[in-house]
This record gives sequence, C-alpha cells and structure tokens, in this order.
Amino acid sequence: MTIVKENGIIKGATIPAIIEYFVNDINDVENLDHFFAAFPQFMDSMQVWTKWTEFCAKIPQSELKQELPLSVFTTQPYVTAELANSKTASIEVKPKTVRESTINFLWAWLERAFYRDFLQTKKKRNGIFGELLKFLKELSSDTSNRFKLLMIKAAHERKRRVRQIKLRSGVTSSTSGSNSGANTPPQRSSSTSSLNSSPGGSPHNSIGPGSMSMMMRELQAMSAPPSPGQRMGTDATPPLARKALEPGKFDFVDLDPLDVAQQLTVIEFETFKNIQESELYKLAWRSDKKLTVAPNVCKLVERFNTVSYWVATEIVMVTTLRERVNILKKFVNVAEHLREMGNFNGVMEIIAGVNMWAVTRLKNTWEQLPKPAQTAVEQLNELMQTQNNYRNYRNSLKISKLPALPYLGIYLRDLTFINENDDNYDKDKGLFNFEKLKLIGQVITEMKRYQLSDYVFERNDVLQEYLTKLLTLPEEMLIKHSQLCETNSS
Repeated sequence: MTIVKENGIIKGATIPAIIEYFVNDINDVENLDHFFAAFPQFMDSMQVWTKWTEFCAKIPQSELKQELPLSVFTTQPYVTAELANSKTASIEVKPKTVRESTINFLWAWLERAFYRDFLQTKKKRNGIFGELLKFLKELSSDTSNRFKLLMIKAAHERKRRVRQIKLRSGVTSSTSGSNSGANTPPQRSSSTSSLNSSPGGSPHNSIGPGSMSMMMRELQAMSAPPSPGQRMGTDATPPLARKALEPGKFDFVDLDPLDVAQQLTVIEFETFKNIQESELYKLAWRSDKKLTVAPNVCKLVERFNTVSYWVATEIVMVTTLRERVNILKKFVNVAEHLREMGNFNGVMEIIAGVNMWAVTRLKNTWEQLPKPAQTAVEQLNELMQTQNNYRNYRNSLKISKLPALPYLGIYLRDLTFINENDDNYDKDKGLFNFEKLKLIGQVITEMKRYQLSDYVFERNDVLQEYLTKLLTLPEEMLIKHSQLCETNSS
C-alpha cells in the first residue's frame, strides 16, 4: 500500500492505500468528500467496494454483529444544507475503533453517493447493490436498520426530485393563469430533510431485516409526490399580483424586470440543479456523445447562448432611439435583480448580450442611457470581468447567501484546466493522481453546495412560456439590424 505525499499533501495513492487512509483518519471529512465526489473519473465503484471489503474481512464476525455507538452514524457530508453556508466543514468526530471507522466509511459513502454508486447500477441484485445487501445481513439488526433507513431516504429523495422536475416542466392547473410576482425581495429556502424521520414524515422506529426482494421493494415503493403547495414553492408568502399577462399579447417592453429575473432564475436553476456529477467527469460535455452523457450541462450552456442572443435581438430590433434606450435600460434592471438574487449565471447572460458588437456599436443608444443605468453596466462588467481568474466574481460568490446560481462557465473552465493532461493514473507505479482527484472534487462539491438550496419564487406559467421560446437572430442578422438602427455608429 502506497501513499505519495509532498509537504504533507497527498499527491498520489493506490486504491487500497487511500481507503486505509480514510478508514484510519475519518476526521479528514473534506478530503473524504472530494474523494467520493470525483473517484468515478479514476476508478469504478466496485473497485472501491472490493478494497473496502478487504478491511471488513479483518473484523471478526462476532464483532460485526455487536451494536455500534451512535458516533458511527454522525459524520455528515461536507456539502449538506446544514453546512451550506459554512466556508469549511468543521465537524468534530470522536476517535473510533477499526471496526467503527470501517463501518463509518461505508456510512459516509452511502450518505454521499448511494444513488450514483449503488442504486443506479443496471444489475442491482448481482452487482454492488446486491453485495451491499448481503453485507448488511452480517451486521446487527439495529445497525442494519439504520443503513436501510438511510438508503430508503436517499432513494426517496431522488425519486421525489424526479417527480418534481416532471411537474415543473409542464403547466399545472394550480398555477394556470397566475400573475407575475410583486416587487418583493427574493425568498430563499433550504432543501434539507432530517435523518430522524421517514420519507413520508412519520418516524421510523424499526425496519425489519427482510429478504433482498423485500429490500428492493422498499427502495422502489416510495411515498406519494409532494403536495401542490410544495411543488411550486407556494409555502412562501404569495407575492401580490401586478399585471395579468395574456399569452401572445405582450412583448418584453411590457414586462416588469423583477418578474423577468425571477422567472429566468426559476427556469435556469432547475437545469443547474439537475446537473449530475457524471456530467463533469472527463470533460463529458465536450465529447461526441455530450447530449447523452452531459445533457443538463449542454442544456444550460445552450440556454446561456440563447438568452444572450435574445438580449441583443430585442435591442437591435427596435427602430426608434427612445424605445431602444428603454429596452436596454430594462435589461440592465433585469441584470441588477439577478445580481441581488445571487443568479450570477443570469448576470453573465445579460452582460454577454449587451456586450455583443451589434449592441456596443450603438453609440447614440448608449449615450442616451440614463447615468444610473450606465453606472450599473460598469459595475456588472467589473463584477464579471476575466482579470485575475475572475477574482471579483469568485469573491462575490463566496459571500453570497443561498440560494445562488453560479456562472456555470467558470466551473467548466476550471475542470478543463484540471483535465488538461491525461494523467489520471500512473500505470508504472500503480498510483492514481489524488491531487487531480481532489481538485476535481473541490469543483464538484462546490457546485453541489449551491444545488442543495432552492429558489421559491412563485411560478408564472405565461411568462415562463414566453421565456422558453425566445426570439433570437444569428450574429450576421444582428449586425445588419444594428446598422439599420444607427448607420453611422462604429
């Protein structure tokens, strides 16, 4: 077993060595979280399982059947919602015996990646999931029940999330014909659930060991979908209606900037929240099969481009100077609201649109833009500028309250840089690149941190329909329309 360190920092390791390291040093929660977030790029879950079971084999069967202290089940993920506002994971973990720390490693794994590494496998019975169920039979009934409850809750949360996505993807009767929201501050909530209650909300006192088929049924028979109020986030105080919108009878100029910002955020955060860890491995979004292996990343990237071109299109399609200035001002106001909501991805979309050459060349339009709006554009440009590796943006994101929607392009840029060299594994030494794994894990865990909370703005189906079918012109047409607006501008 080998671990290569430099100045006390792990650079490379064999799979058995890194598992032994985490079993013996379970207090290194941050590195553990990075490991679970990124290891599928370097090895498959069965490899990790096989090496972990080698440690279990050293524990006498009689000891496995003994009850375990509660401290074994208290290590929480670095990115749980409870820690989402924390800058680091400061978790105090009591020292454990080899038996306790070995079981604790499995608990931490299921807590972080049960669906990805166990439940999502094609052959549940004969694969790693089947091996997990067999192992649980070797534990005491109380310990086994704790694991089963954790698994059921994780699977339930996944299925609840899928149902919620389907509900939000279409127009629902509960919000049909709803009006746009009032000019109220963004309402934010956290999507956490207690491990001490069942998926349906009632406490679980005990779960019988059962057979493998029973366990499969338990995991598949999830509770009913959330109530309509929970689906649409209407547990928050409903905003006052400002102006009813009739489909097909309004344009962007008729909309309130706050309404636009809220609905843009709802649409795009849903896609951001759906991005899976696997979409970020090995630059999947750049592969030939990107639409299959990284659908949500590709969807959000495409959405970014669509919104940016829509912004430019709306501006250059207006023939009169006064109306064009008004449209530009309104987009600036939308961007300001997005900034206040912590939607940096949306801010960058608007900034990218107004900074297209077809828009920046409109000298008269920019000169007529009110001074406060000009100042706002300068501040937003400074916020999202590329200097010093987007330092201003990164610093602002760090201090933003949750929920927040980061600029996806930065994460993709960071991962591209980290994966610049194909050095995941040193075949000669049998070591995987733990330093690289940790860097990838840092990016993924940061993204997961922002995915955990949710915006609860009231959904406006009429406005969302409009914002998902945006009119955009290609760049050459944007330039032609721009030249028609201001022939002599340059």
